[in-house]
Amino acid sequence: MASQFRHHYYQKIGFEAVLPLEDAIDLSADVIDTPFIVRYILWGGELTTHDRATVWKYLLGTTPECREAREFVRLQLTEHFDDLRRVVALLQPEHYGTDATFKTEELFTAMYSLCEYEQTVRPRSAEEVKLHLSVASVMLAMCPVELDAFWLTAELLQRMDSSCQPPVVIRNTLTLLLAEDPKLSGHLAALAINEKCDVLIRWVRLIFADHLPTSILLRVWDRIAAGAPHFLSFFCLSILLSIRMEILRVYERNSLLASLAELSWLQAERRATKVLDKAIQLWREGRLQSKLLTST
Repeated sequence: MASQFRHHYYQKIGFEAVLPLEDAIDLSADVIDTPFIVRYILWGGELTTHDRATVWKYLLGTTPECREAREFVRLQLTEHFDDLRRVVALLQPEHYGTDATFKTEELFTAMYSLCEYEQTVRPRSAEEVKLHLSVASVMLAMCPVELDAFWLTAELLQRMDSSCQPPVVIRNTLTLLLAEDPKLSGHLAALAINEKCDVLIRWVRLIFADHLPTSILLRVWDRIAAGAPHFLSFFCLSILLSIRMEILRVYERNSLLASLAELSWLQAERRATKVLDKAIQLWREGRLQSKLLTST
């Protein structure tokens, strides 16, 4: 009640305020309002470390919204998890057998490769392997139960694989940049920085797992879990706007590519937070949404 009063008061005096999720929705309810959680996150609400794993289970579909279905689904996921683990051990006993020593993240990536999402077996690039290991590592740190950590890993990777195609994300980023800052857009175009640019593609292919502090990375991934892969384009746009002056001072393409590849400054949580807050602001304004491609 007190939180709702403060929320109403802040709105009256002209400040935007977003209720903490635990004050806005009961995560222990018999039926969870997942569309509300999606709206909450996309409007700018932030998840606490305590709530994130629970919320992601609903957003990614590993826990049903309805309490009555949860026990059945849990049993099915447990059986599937155990089957995948046994098969991986049988196929690669030297790596994942009883006597083998391995990291759980590596086991998860091997199990994921057997999931129904990957209908054809194909070699993975080094960046794909790195992303899979990064997601698995984050999930294991977030979930004490390996079963939950694996299925969140599998579902988030599937969403990333299907909805976060680098050329589309980068094309959208450059389209947004043209609307937001024509001068900077023209400068990049003059140096042939486009959706085929390897440096920009690498940003998206790793979903920034290589560049951001974990606390900021999770806030970016919250938007992907909530079904808004287009947010990545706004985040890329915010990065470019943050280093606008540095970009405009460079007139040689290789030098600019080297500058764009060097994102170590994003490891500083304060600077990464500013970039993310700017991306959320641009997203919430809504004036650029119509510029996005409808397909991902």
